[in-house]
Amino acid sequence: MIKGIHHVGVSVADVDRAVRFYRDAAGLDPTDRADSGGVAWTELLGADGCVDATLLRGTNAYLLITRFAGADRNRTPPTVAEAGITHVCSQAQDIDALAARYRAAGAHFREEPVGLGTGTIYAYVRDPEQNVVELEGTFYAPATDRPWLAHVAMATPDIDRLASFYSRVVDRPVANTGVFADNPILDTVTGLTDVHVKAAWIEGENQ
Repeated sequence: MIKGIHHVGVSVADVDRAVRFYRDAAGLDPTDRADSGGVAWTELLGADGCVDATLLRGTNAYLLITRFAGADRNRTPPTVAEAGITHVCSQAQDIDALAARYRAAGAHFREEPVGLGTGTIYAYVRDPEQNVVELEGTFYAPATDRPWLAHVAMATPDIDRLASFYSRVVDRPVANTGVFADNPILDTVTGLTDVHVKAAWIEGENQ
């Protein structure tokens, strides 16, 4: 049985810088570091091999920071709509305190946090290497001293198929769905134009 999401992987060009950022912004604790590489990693990951990796522990899950051979510091930043894992969500009850933590750690804010009429306040920010983190301030977040990793987001052209797949993987039903469009705030938050998005949420044991 799959009990929960153990970690989310983030690929970076500078592990030390990323570790400092997520330690300060999200309150994640470095727990283990490994210098790897070679044939095993290349065969496992289908990449040029892991050169350096650090596992960070959060309140409910881990973040794995990895540098691969040939990592590009000047890569083109991904958008929040590209297929694949698009962002992780850092959530707390106090959006002002959460945003302040990320700002002090060096996050780039496209816009200040805004509400969409759901009772939750949102912002998309980028870490020092342009990876996207969604910040959420909401009353239902756990009352902890540190933010928690609320969800992992994926973008897909076929949401019904992907939601069905992960629903079977974690053996839980799709908890909620929604269609969001014709709201200029969506454009502001995402940095896109004429946003029309269909979404589905699947709850796990720990996210």
